[in-house]
Amino acid sequence: MADRPDHPEEPIDLNLEDLDVEPFPAAPGPNAPGGMLVITNDDLADVPAAPPAGYPAAGAGPTYPAAPTAMPGLDKAGKGGVVGFVNSLLLHMALAGALGGFIAWLINEPRTLTRQHAGDDSANAVYLGTMLFTAIVGGALGLLLGAVEGLSARNWRKALIGGAVALIVGFVGGGLAGVFAQAVYGALRGGGNDLTMTQLTARAIGWCIAGLFVGFAVSAPTLSSKKIVNGLCGGAVGGFAGGLLFDPIGAFMSLMGDEGTTSRLIAQVVIGLATGAAIGLIEELRKQAWVVVVGGPLTGKQFILYRLQTTIGSSPKCDIALFKDQTIAPQHCVLEIAGSTTQVRDLGSTTGTFVNGRPVQRQALRRGDVIQIGGTSLEYQDRALTTPTGVAGPWPG
Repeated sequence: MADRPDHPEEPIDLNLEDLDVEPFPAAPGPNAPGGMLVITNDDLADVPAAPPAGYPAAGAGPTYPAAPTAMPGLDKAGKGGVVGFVNSLLLHMALAGALGGFIAWLINEPRTLTRQHAGDDSANAVYLGTMLFTAIVGGALGLLLGAVEGLSARNWRKALIGGAVALIVGFVGGGLAGVFAQAVYGALRGGGNDLTMTQLTARAIGWCIAGLFVGFAVSAPTLSSKKIVNGLCGGAVGGFAGGLLFDPIGAFMSLMGDEGTTSRLIAQVVIGLATGAAIGLIEELRKQAWVVVVGGPLTGKQFILYRLQTTIGSSPKCDIALFKDQTIAPQHCVLEIAGSTTQVRDLGSTTGTFVNGRPVQRQALRRGDVIQIGGTSLEYQDRALTTPTGVAGPWPG
């Protein structure tokens, strides 16, 4: 600072006698009287203004080890765009529903043709035919839609259990729905090929009832009340929408010269697609807390947190199962929802649980926090709600 005119060079005198030590020998030169140590601003010119590299800055906290691996895909996974759409629950459910409708048509069509050839239009035959028809549709949709979550997570055990349970519930429920739907259809005087409002409404309500049972079949294996409500709502909406299109599809295809086979194929595929898409859409709209895989083999996969405790680990029995990573324990950590807060808690794993690159034993999560275990990174998201106490969080307290 000696080159600035407002800071003239002035000597700093330190008297060593005040320190009660023996003075150093007098430094040679006219400006160094005996017993005095003279330090000028020039002597301080080369002193670095900040600590050298590698030395912790003043007030800095402890240094934490970095997470085991990088977190690839953080900027794109789960953020929308192509990756988000391809991995979306809505798309998976819609495709599974459409495939289920196609399988139902393959099974139903031979029966339908045989029945038409027999020409038996008695009340008992109509009810029995409708019951078997909707039972097959319900079972096929249940099988495919029930297995979606496990298949998308590559958890074959979960896919098998979910699909099998939904197949049974969907078949039984679909059969019962067929009886109820036919009764409603008859009470509203549905029948024939005229596109009247009565006909369209009767058909839509009938398939809405069937959709309720399919939605229940899909969500029942989870034993989650939130997911069951989602399934019921989605199934009802999808069934109503698909049923509303049933007769217009048949009328259009008859104009194209179809005798019924193609129109029934399209109608059942549309009913399945609408039911699956509606269930997926309701799930998306009503979700309140979820994690998206932003690094690892399942990048882009979303897991909605339905339970108060969601386990994560390499065991297929975990709610979020992450396979083929020896650094992930069978039961690695758990996401716990308590009131308005979601926390991650390590379950004694040897490789640790990290949040934003820092190892934690228990950590409250904020929107956007990244949880990393082994080679997999999951970004936490929620929709903040205001609790009765005024605390913002994903769940009311």
